[in-house]
Amino acid sequence: MTTDKYKNWLKKALKSINAKMVFSYAVGLLTASIVIGIVYLSDSSEGPKAALTEDEMIEQLTAAGYLIHTEEEWNEMVAPSSGENSENGNEQPSENEEAQDEPEETVRKITITVSPGMTSIDIGKILEREDFIENAYDFTNRVEEKGVANRLQLGTFEVDSSMTMDEIIAVLFS
Repeated sequence: MTTDKYKNWLKKALKSINAKMVFSYAVGLLTASIVIGIVYLSDSSEGPKAALTEDEMIEQLTAAGYLIHTEEEWNEMVAPSSGENSENGNEQPSENEEAQDEPEETVRKITITVSPGMTSIDIGKILEREDFIENAYDFTNRVEEKGVANRLQLGTFEVDSSMTMDEIIAVLFS
């Protein structure tokens, strides 16, 4: 019964709508849109919205305390070290060492330079690339678990392959 009342009400409402009402509604929407557009475009507090140049963006970000690096600078900071790969400075073991039945575990050392803007995932990627850890994300998760993610120290640190993940974290996140 209530649905019949609703259907009758809807039929009456639809019959009462005429072209003049629809036209008035459309004119109202158009007028409102024009007024909003004029107000938006005539906002004189900042003037017209222009795109910033690269120099202006760098200036504003630097003023706000951000450090800006080019892609080349960033790659140079996180590039694998090409210097010390083993404890005695030799990059490759000699042929005699390879031929031995019991290969010695060589301890490799790398120097990690932590610069402003680097995070634990950046450190993890460096350690993963140098085969010091299995997975950069596991390293980051371990840093988070220990609650030291915001204690990453800036500077140059030396770590070696005999260190555990927790020992490396203790050196870099003190």
